[in-house]
Amino acid sequence: MVQIDMFGRGWKLQLAITAACSMAFILFGYDQGVFSGIVGNDHFLDVVGHPNDTLLGIIVAVYNLGCFTGCIAAFCFGETLGRRRAMWVAMAWIIVGGALQASAYSRGHMIAARFITGIGTGMETSTVPMYQAELSHAHNRGRLVCSEPLFVGVGIEPDHPSIKKEKAEILHALSLEGEAQKSWLHIFQQDEVQTGKRVLLAYGMQFMNQVGGINLVVQVTCIQIMFPLGSIIPALGADKLGRRRPMMWGSFGLGICMMMISILLSFKNSSIGEPTASASVAFFFVYMFIFGASCNCIPWVYVPEILPLRARARGTAIGISSNWLWLYTTRGESPIKISKRIRKEKQMGMRSLEVGTSSNEEVVAPIEKGISEEVQTHHEHAGSK
Repeated sequence: MVQIDMFGRGWKLQLAITAACSMAFILFGYDQGVFSGIVGNDHFLDVVGHPNDTLLGIIVAVYNLGCFTGCIAAFCFGETLGRRRAMWVAMAWIIVGGALQASAYSRGHMIAARFITGIGTGMETSTVPMYQAELSHAHNRGRLVCSEPLFVGVGIEPDHPSIKKEKAEILHALSLEGEAQKSWLHIFQQDEVQTGKRVLLAYGMQFMNQVGGINLVVQVTCIQIMFPLGSIIPALGADKLGRRRPMMWGSFGLGICMMMISILLSFKNSSIGEPTASASVAFFFVYMFIFGASCNCIPWVYVPEILPLRARARGTAIGISSNWLWLYTTRGESPIKISKRIRKEKQMGMRSLEVGTSSNEEVVAPIEKGISEEVQTHHEHAGSK
């Protein structure tokens, strides 16, 4: 295979890798949110045959089901393809799916196109954060991966940044990787480094990311600008703030915001209904800002960080599949909830989950910031003997 050395070594190479990986998350965000602006468009509804709320939810959310399928594909073939080839394959699926969506002329055509695009996005989101984390230094890994909700791998970056002072550690880590077990079942073993627990934790992190109903808020409001504003905080300070505390306090803040929204909207039929409804809008903005500063970014770097090298590719695929499975669940029913109004009890229940998540993250999540990938590999190898 021809090796293209466009960026040399050192900081130029790191910058190129970061820019390329960040493009993937701009594409991810576009594919995720593009339908929010057209689901009420008359031309779109004509194409899909003016479906009822349930069917419209399926058309929108089948993309997320495709993403889940893409995660399964990454689990099965990610190790064989390698990081770069997996990203190339993912981009090919997305290109084909995007072309099919743009040319859709019927309901079935649109559903198939959304599913195909989702397969590519699922493979992309299972591979890109892991690729970035593996090619980052320990002291800035958090900032670099948390900045990803911006740029995609185009196949010109090399497989390993061969910096001389790290060459021995990298080569040693590669030799240990070659000794790793090949069985799929080993990712669920409770060995010395608790691989099984870490895989379940990776799944749980992404589950908690979606079960609070964030995509209900994203799909029905025009406040997405708070996402990138909030994301500036972890993009600049994730390596100083750590991983657990931002997720813990972020989840707590999300729960409080939506609890206040539920309380304020409960006065809609009273004499103070109008001012309390206006006040609730402010909490929507704060909610989106907090989510961008915590749960939107941190899990993407945390999942590949906590997984042992021998289980990282498949474990990351399992973790990211949780994001897409539960996003499909919440997003698929959103048109139904919106048209019938969300019951106050359901809102309060979802916010209680957010508050409960905050304490769970503090108790069960291990600390991984500041530890290089090579040192993690050495520790895992020593612990598994």
